[in-house]
Amino acid sequence: MGDREETDGQNQQRQNDAGEPLAPAVAAPAPNPNQPHGEDVHDGSGQNPQKPMNWFRNPDWWMVILTAFLFVVGVVTLIVFYRQFGEMQKQTTILNTQAQQAATDSIEAAKKVERQLTISDKQAKSARDQVEVISKQMRLEQRAWIGVGVLDLKGLVYKNFGKGTALKVTTQAFTHFSKTEVTISDKWIAEQKDIPPAHVLSAGSLFPDQVILGPTGKDLTKYIRWSQVEAGTEFLYEFGTITYFDVFGQRHSTKWCGFWVASLRAFDLGYGCYKYNTAS
Repeated sequence: MGDREETDGQNQQRQNDAGEPLAPAVAAPAPNPNQPHGEDVHDGSGQNPQKPMNWFRNPDWWMVILTAFLFVVGVVTLIVFYRQFGEMQKQTTILNTQAQQAATDSIEAAKKVERQLTISDKQAKSARDQVEVISKQMRLEQRAWIGVGVLDLKGLVYKNFGKGTALKVTTQAFTHFSKTEVTISDKWIAEQKDIPPAHVLSAGSLFPDQVILGPTGKDLTKYIRWSQVEAGTEFLYEFGTITYFDVFGQRHSTKWCGFWVASLRAFDLGYGCYKYNTAS
């Protein structure tokens, strides 16, 4: 019985649905060309219009923001780099200036050092020269000086006039007579072939103020014609050399010469002999 009542109800519902007329279809209103984006335009489906999306959810805005941020960062970086580059230029300029100044100072210092070295060299040379002068002066004062002590018809005497001892003493004495006056010199002696043999004497040492006898008057006059010399028709010369060493090891020599003056009956060491009488 229940099933029957349910069946009768469904049949009654079908009759009601079949008996009602269908509503006419309503067309969607045409859009107004003057209002392409009007507020009342919708798809006619009866649904609400879609709400606009928020800007922070739009990825395009984020790209714009990121690009702007990167641009700002790039500008700031460029400014920083530009300032750093300018500072580097300043530092480079300062370093170049300092390097040039250092080079100039170095050159000036080198010149000063060179001048100081030159002055030091001059001072050292002056000191050496002074020492040399003092040394020479001391040697001159303390050395031996050998010369002719006596020269007359009695003979020839050598003497050490210095303050030091003479070593390895060697003497030579020559006699020359001629009818003409001559000037005794090394050149003249070298050109003579008729000079009598020399009187040679050697001694190991000769102390200060000590004398050594040379040729006697007889030795000096044995080759001459004394009567002509006394008469003034011939001229008599006595000359020779003395060589020796001082205590400092320095070699010295003395050249001596005497011209017999008949009127004075003595030998003159100047006339005709001034060029030859030397000592070193």
